[in-house]
Amino acid sequence: MNKLLIIGILVVLAVVIYLGISIKQEITEAQATKFVLDDLSSKYQGAKIGILTIEKNETSDWNIKAWVTYSADSPCPNRKHVYYNYPKFNFVTREESITPECKVCEGSRECIIVFPEEAIIASHVKQGTEGTNAYLKNYPDAKAAAVFNPPENEGYTDAWLVTWTSEKTNVTQYVLLNKFGGTVIREWSMERSTAQG
Repeated sequence: MNKLLIIGILVVLAVVIYLGISIKQEITEAQATKFVLDDLSSKYQGAKIGILTIEKNETSDWNIKAWVTYSADSPCPNRKHVYYNYPKFNFVTREESITPECKVCEGSRECIIVFPEEAIIASHVKQGTEGTNAYLKNYPDAKAAAVFNPPENEGYTDAWLVTWTSEKTNVTQYVLLNKFGGTVIREWSMERSTAQG
């Protein structure tokens, strides 16, 4: 009888353990987002980070595509995408380099400038950016910002405006790029007023 009781207890214990493992706790989108942002912050210290997409898959896990950028305002920002399947694979990720070796649209038949980092690189490597190259040579401390379809696009749609500024001059360098092909629409310089800094 003692043997049967022990076997019975072991069977019940095995069933409880099995059920405890197989019933996974439902993770909310907010919890998954927090997990990914915390993980990115610890793995990529000093980088700008964010979430591009998050969607629940058929197994109730979260497929998350995040971005990480080092040196975001430099001539060669380093952007990568990091893919998570949470909680299934937890901290196991896959990475994809978006701006390898300061190159954009090389070897691509159909170049589409999708991200600000790509626009920043294109603003000084594409044909027609001689003025920007001279600006960067004269002011190596220059910082870039890229905005898609701002009001300053002069009526152009699907265009990036990249702005270069340096603390060593009151001149700002601008490059307007076509999203499709990354071709230069216009390149110009303009003095900043003292009121703007």
